Amino acid sequence: MKPTLLITDVTLAALLLTTVAATAAAAPPMAGATIPPAGSIPASVPEHAPEGGSSSGESVVVAAAGDIACSPSDPGYNAGRGSGRSCRQAATGRVAADMDPDAVLTLGDNQYETGRLADFRSSFDASWGSFLDRSNLSANRLWPVPGNHEYGDGALASGYWAYFNGGSRVDPTPSGVAGRVHQGWYEMRLGNWQVLALNSECGFLGNRGCGKGSAQYRWLQGQLRDNRSRCTLAYWHQPLFTNGEHAGNRAVRPFWRLLRKYRAEVVLNGHNHSYERFPMLDERGRRDNGGLREFVVGTGGKSLYRVAGDGSPQARAADDTTFGVLALTLNPTSYSWEFVPATSPGNGNYRDSGSSLCHPG
Repeated sequence: MKPTLLITDVTLAALLLTTVAATAAAAPPMAGATIPPAGSIPASVPEHAPEGGSSSGESVVVAAAGDIACSPSDPGYNAGRGSGRSCRQAATGRVAADMDPDAVLTLGDNQYETGRLADFRSSFDASWGSFLDRSNLSANRLWPVPGNHEYGDGALASGYWAYFNGGSRVDPTPSGVAGRVHQGWYEMRLGNWQVLALNSECGFLGNRGCGKGSAQYRWLQGQLRDNRSRCTLAYWHQPLFTNGEHAGNRAVRPFWRLLRKYRAEVVLNGHNHSYERFPMLDERGRRDNGGLREFVVGTGGKSLYRVAGDGSPQARAADDTTFGVLALTLNPTSYSWEFVPATSPGNGNYRDSGSSLCHPG
């Protein structure tokens, strides 16, 4: 039996769509515009499940990957099938579907090159869109965060908001699967776990970006402070630690510091098109048994980047040859992981697996 997903922020937003949509602004702000500091959540949100909640000791299967779908104009697109070492979003989508996951977490850069709504509707929708249900959030399985390529449209990721939340590029639905338009952070419960979606595109958020005192930081602090789950997972696009082509993003260090303070377990990221698994670390990259375990899973199909084997901090596991999807099994007091390769011509066959207990309550 599938566990019930208790979605906070997003569920409330869905109930308000009929009234909010009528008063929404006609056009999103353009890049460089000032975003209103609307990150605080109404006092009635979040509503947590009762202790023990709907999990009842059940395990939840999560599929996760980022950096997914090529634009149809990409030379490697090949009618959506991909070619060589590019545009393998259909193959990774099949891997995720074979897992029969309870939830699918996409880790940003969902649609290249600039997150155009037309490209989302043709490329991403044909490969990973089967997990998405905008009209019934209780049935929806796909929960995204934005990446830097979604913000490449010059209109603050308007195609991203319109695709996941509904509406049009000019007038996306104000709240929905992707959270609130121009924010993108939200919380949900998967089994016995608290799961936090965050927006790492800090330069586009205004109001101190992702730093201490920002709207997103205050929201995250409140969710962690009020949480009654033993285990917590957070995910966003740009990693703090990575040995891939792009350096880590220090702007997200405040997220890490808060998550460690409240004894969260796991961080999922994309951005670098490779796979990395790190030991538990503090916000400075030092080994810490009370720290967070980070997975970089930028292997969703677009392309693959080289990953260094001698970085600092050094990954416990790393690969740059294989498109694939991370399967996480979230148990009431522990979790396990398996990186599963996609089946496509020329793809690698790298695998990684393991398990860990959650931090003591």
